[in-house]
Order: sequence, then C-alpha cells, then structure tokens
Amino acid sequence: MVLEYQIIGPEDFKELPWKNGQGTTVELRVCRGDTGEGFFWRLSRAHVCSDGPFSDFSGYDRILVLLAGKGMDLFHEESEGCQLSRAFDRVKFSGDWKTRAFLKDGPIEDFNIMTKQGHCTAKVDVFTSFGENQLAVDAREFLVYAPDHAISMNGLDSKNILLPKGHLFDLKGPVALPWKIKGEGVICIQIRAF
Repeated sequence: MVLEYQIIGPEDFKELPWKNGQGTTVELRVCRGDTGEGFFWRLSRAHVCSDGPFSDFSGYDRILVLLAGKGMDLFHEESEGCQLSRAFDRVKFSGDWKTRAFLKDGPIEDFNIMTKQGHCTAKVDVFTSFGENQLAVDAREFLVYAPDHAISMNGLDSKNILLPKGHLFDLKGPVALPWKIKGEGVICIQIRAF
C-alpha cells in the first residue's frame, strides 16, 4: 500500500502574532475553508514568557500540550482551572472561555491544537517514553509531531518513515490503519470530521 504523505520542516512553518498582540506563535499547519475566513483546524507552538490572558478563539476547541518549562496554571471564568506541570501534560478547553495563564517558574513552550466546533474534532495521543507504540488511527487526517527527537513510524505494511526532530508528518485521509511509532516525546493528532 502506498501512502500519500508530506513531511513539513521548520523552514515551512510561519511565525504569526497572537490575536491579542501579546506574543507570537509558530504555525506548523492549518486547514482553511474556501472563503479564507478563519480555519477548520490549526497546529502551532508558542513561547509564553509572562502571565496573561489567552486570545479569544470563540467557536474553537483547544488542546494544549506543555513542551518545555516548569509549567503553568490556567484559570477559566467559565470552568475549573487546570495545571500543566510536566512535559507533555495536556488539557482541553473551549476557546470561548475567558482564560488566564500564570507561569509557575519562568517561561514555557507549548503546542496548541485548535479545531472548529461543529466541523471537526482532534484526538491527541502522546508517547513520552522511548519505545515502540501501537496506535489505531481512524481519521480524516493524521499528523505526527516530533519536537525534540527523530522518530520512525510505519502504517500497516508500508515502508518505515523517518521523521526528523522538529518536523511534522501529515497524512490526508480518510485514514483507517494501525500504526507503529518508535521514539519518545511524540505527539499524534487525529483530525476527525463530524
């Protein structure tokens, strides 16, 4: 079976200002609608250097994964707060919520997955320890990000794919395959349509 995929490197990522103007984000991948207004889903990473409010992303769901740093506490006006304390801790919340971040001990770096409510959703799996992991994939699009280490992966009987450190793997679907992923510090994202 031949898989049609792309490996996207840092040279193709885009640095953009936050909506609230208080920082910048690096956009790794985005899926836009035909009108060019907004997006269906987006993957990005950002350095957070100070306490402050999150940008308003009403109409989107967010999943945040801590990549580096001592962590941060999130407080939502509409719900209970949550903590990100260790690398690859993650939390899901609505972009409609008024959210403030408080850093625990210095700057952090995070990875952000946003999906448009009513259009699609994201399932996120994280493999923190080195080893070979099996993952059942059933999605419209399957993406894998290796922020700190090169990894290898294969789907079904496909050839082994090497994903370099800091690169993003993107396989458009529909995808319904078991995958083997070997490495550590791996973020796997399945974009599923409603």
